[in-house]
Amino acid sequence: MKSMIDLLQSEHLKIRKNWGVWLLFIVPVVITLIIDINIAMSHSGITNFQGNPWMSKLGQPLLLMYVLLFPMMIALCVHSLFDLEYSRMNFKRLYVLPVSKRMIIWAKFIVVVEILGLSTLFAYWLLMLSGNFFASTLPKYHFGDFDMNPVFTAFFVRMFIICLSVAFLQYALSSLFCKFSVPVGIACVGTVIALIASPWKYIYIFPYNLIANYMKDFTSESVAILTPSVIVALLYLVVFGAATYLFLSRIKV
Repeated sequence: MKSMIDLLQSEHLKIRKNWGVWLLFIVPVVITLIIDINIAMSHSGITNFQGNPWMSKLGQPLLLMYVLLFPMMIALCVHSLFDLEYSRMNFKRLYVLPVSKRMIIWAKFIVVVEILGLSTLFAYWLLMLSGNFFASTLPKYHFGDFDMNPVFTAFFVRMFIICLSVAFLQYALSSLFCKFSVPVGIACVGTVIALIASPWKYIYIFPYNLIANYMKDFTSESVAILTPSVIVALLYLVVFGAATYLFLSRIKV
């Protein structure tokens, strides 16, 4: 246990200035600010807003940007984590430490889960903060008349699980190809394909299926967690996690 704690502390120190990690926290702030500014600037011509502002004014544009950008940001983040070790030949140093290779790899897995968990939680907090802020400052939108917390909570839980499967897919690709362009390029193409194929009934079987979480689950205000998208993502999580473990354990340094 002490060895795992030491490994995690070492991983945390290494990622403090990692640009790929910070990208997952900075981009949600920028997107949220842009949408908040748009809501604040467009309120002057509104006397009595009709509809659910949490959905139409805040949730739909904000979460659409998340499902489009998060797969690519995850690809950049995961590759930056891998390249931090690979380019500096740190794997060679790590694998000669008096701890098992399995523990080293599991420490890296835990860090990925931590990063995505904190980033998803932070994005959720920004959204709720914005909505509650407008509920008190712009009452004409009637944000305070709706309780969307269960819907948004379910969305972000589903998003976290799907993002984990994408992260381990990207980790496997980075371990397999090592170069920046291939795994990141696959994530970009995958996101575009998911967007184009979003009307398809079985889009949830596609690995980069965050768009299905938005199109089929959020827009219907679903509060379910184990949707088809999440079930498939959990299966992918096991498969891609095993592949990543295999590639990392056999990596040549």
